[in-house]
Amino acid sequence: MRDSSATDSTTKRRPTRLPVTAEVLATAFLDEKARELFTRAKIARVAQESSMQSYDAKVRQRISVRAGIGKAGPERLAYRGETAARVQWQRNVGARIQVTGTRMVLPILGVPKVEKDAIQDIADDNEMIPIPYFPGSETLWIGGSVARAEVDDNGIVNPLATGAEAYYTYQTGDSVQLRLPDGKIVQLRELAVRPRTPKGNLAVGSLWFDVVTGQLVRAAYRLAAATPNAMSAVPNDSATRSAKIAAFMVNSLFAPNVGEISSIAIEYGLYQGKFWLPRLQSAEGAIRALFARVPVKYENSFTYASVNASPPLGVI
Repeated sequence: MRDSSATDSTTKRRPTRLPVTAEVLATAFLDEKARELFTRAKIARVAQESSMQSYDAKVRQRISVRAGIGKAGPERLAYRGETAARVQWQRNVGARIQVTGTRMVLPILGVPKVEKDAIQDIADDNEMIPIPYFPGSETLWIGGSVARAEVDDNGIVNPLATGAEAYYTYQTGDSVQLRLPDGKIVQLRELAVRPRTPKGNLAVGSLWFDVVTGQLVRAAYRLAAATPNAMSAVPNDSATRSAKIAAFMVNSLFAPNVGEISSIAIEYGLYQGKFWLPRLQSAEGAIRALFARVPVKYENSFTYASVNASPPLGVI
């Protein structure tokens, strides 16, 4: 059993951030609708949906690392790790996680595929499977699994955190209407996010929100510049053992290295006409060393057997 409200494991440092002055606010929003949508989304990001009581989900995670020599040489799969798990969460209780299957292959080192399909408790395999949702979870999957209300520029600056106006500009874009089976209309609107300066801890991209609730529905963004030691920039700090192995390989074989996260994509699904829960998360990037390039892809997918259904006694 894992306490899903636990804080992340990021090293504690004194938070720092730029001041949000009147001049900053005057240039942060390129239209008034952008200001309104940002304000609504900022509140929704840290709000807790009290009517969300439980869910039963299947989680699949895949991490792929490829390697190539030179700028144009062919790439070969260096590592792939896959994990499947069942996550049951209940408010005021926590999350129970069962690993239902794992697979790992290291072809670049000549290690054959290793599979394990037996169901076992999470503690037995020392894994950290991503929990789809818990009160206070980070919807943007950026800079950690727990949402921090205020900007801390020691790490990745979340564009929806308090104080983010000093680092980003915002502009509304396209809008889309979704018609639900019951006839209800959900309006989505795009918020384009641009960094004021291109830095490796700032994001650039498009965020889509439910206009009424401010809940994140879809996101496509990247980090604005390359960073040293790219594996440390994996967007979810609750890394599985597979992710740790992949990071160790890259840092051991290709250090020193510089890398960039070229794309992060997130999709949410609407359940019971009310709850936006994550369906897909993916991040792609590449690490460049003196003699090699190493593309990396990290993927999570979530499917829900039930939402807000009372779990059987003894399950959680």
